[in-house]
Amino acid sequence: MALEDALLEILVCPIDKHGLLYFADQAVLYNPRLRWLYQIEEGIPFALEKPCGLNAREVAALAGLEASSGGFSSVPLVFRNGDFAARLREMSAGGIQYMTYRFIAGFPARYQQANCHWMLDPGLSGGGCTINLAPHFFDLALLLMGDQIRVRHATMSNAAWGHPVEDYSVVTLEKGADICVIETGYLYPAATSTFDMHYAVRSPTQYLVAHDPEAIEVVRNSGERELIRSLTTNVPHYRTFVFDVLDRVRNGQPPLARIADMVPIMRLIDEAYAKAGPLPVKTALE
Repeated sequence: MALEDALLEILVCPIDKHGLLYFADQAVLYNPRLRWLYQIEEGIPFALEKPCGLNAREVAALAGLEASSGGFSSVPLVFRNGDFAARLREMSAGGIQYMTYRFIAGFPARYQQANCHWMLDPGLSGGGCTINLAPHFFDLALLLMGDQIRVRHATMSNAAWGHPVEDYSVVTLEKGADICVIETGYLYPAATSTFDMHYAVRSPTQYLVAHDPEAIEVVRNSGERELIRSLTTNVPHYRTFVFDVLDRVRNGQPPLARIADMVPIMRLIDEAYAKAGPLPVKTALE
């Protein structure tokens, strides 16, 4: 099994927090200071943050290992843990015609302040807001519209901050006449986990709107309106995700989302980056 050099640069031993040596012929990582081996295919249950790789090829390779080992792995596609996705699934029974998701997060300086400079290096992170924020919404699109969706158009820019990763992105997905638009960015002047957000979903019988983190409004074709309490951002679901993973491991149940579920998401993300093309050459705050 081959591992990308960029991945090896950031892998560290969980005990002493220093680098590891990789022996591809034995599929092991080795800590020479502690003389400790990590067998990559040990089958230990684990959770891996999305996107799980720099591209679909890397994620598919991990998914293959997951399938061959039969072990438990989970990915925090955390909308699956909440009532918002459940409501959308009910709504999708009659088909989804249009969806738009606007999800603009805070400035990328937060990654520098947290000593996560690698998040702004596409060679280590894979990209910016598209690969970081949008997977949750690509997942919803696949769940609600099916795996026949494709990328119709993508636009990305680094105009706000000039980093080598995009700070704004709009991706349009389509399945026949049905459309989903996903807009993400690192532009909102607010604290971490506070978002400029607005979602709208249209089925043949109703229109759902979410414009704050704790409520949705459902408007039926008759004009009847219903305001429903619902958690509509990813942040509050991570705690639920952790407890759900632990319960599933204890009880021998499969995860809500595994690495294999990231493969179609990453294929769409790869396609979006290809459609958008390279970012303009720009220095920070030019």
